[in-house]
Amino acid sequence: MQKGKIIAEADSNSVRNLIKTFKLIKPQRIAASDKSKWKEYSTDDSLGTRVKFYTGEDLLADVIVGRFSYNNTTRSGISYLRLYNEEGIYATDGFIPMEVNQPFNQWRNKLVFKGDKNNFSKLVFNYPVDSGFVLVKENNKWKIDTAFADSSKVEQYLNSISHVNSSSFEDNYTGINSVITLAIEGNNMNQATIKAFPSDSIRKFVIHSSDNPEVFFSAGNEKLDEKFFKGKNYFLSTSVNKKSVKKK
Repeated sequence: MQKGKIIAEADSNSVRNLIKTFKLIKPQRIAASDKSKWKEYSTDDSLGTRVKFYTGEDLLADVIVGRFSYNNTTRSGISYLRLYNEEGIYATDGFIPMEVNQPFNQWRNKLVFKGDKNNFSKLVFNYPVDSGFVLVKENNKWKIDTAFADSSKVEQYLNSISHVNSSSFEDNYTGINSVITLAIEGNNMNQATIKAFPSDSIRKFVIHSSDNPEVFFSAGNEKLDEKFFKGKNYFLSTSVNKKSVKKK
């Protein structure tokens, strides 16, 4: 994908779905047959969205996507399209304009991290001021040092990070030394690393992941920092925390 100077990886599923949508288009009727109706159906150059499909340098299709209307009786949408080099306007089922008219970031690869939690065996949290710790799986039990972790808390956490997407891209960020990192190790997987870089009061941190290495994400709006980076006490059961307090 490219917009101005930004070159980014596309979300392949979104692209496939768009191609599939156009492949399955079957015009229901001719809505208008002359140029005077183009503006009414938003199929002129100023109001419509032009979509061109290529194979290499060969142009396969050139379509103007216009407006759509909703039929309350049938609870279905009607989209209006025009082949670029023709005057006629076609009506077809579906909400094609809504699918096509998405902002640039919506078409991008939004993956932050994805993994099978059942394969995870070790999570290393590297924090400043010696507050880091290791969460390790031994005999199907999660432990921190010699203490057993709260299984429900671990399960909740692993579920929350197993598939994380974000659309808060930071395209102009270059990166400095990270403040905190999370390394995820396991069976049948490469080690994954999530890094957090310091930012301002709104973004809080900028997040980088080895699963999508060309991209930085702003943590603020979607609280990505809170999702990935937990404190040691979060994983320990209440009874363990009480014992540690009594010892002190």
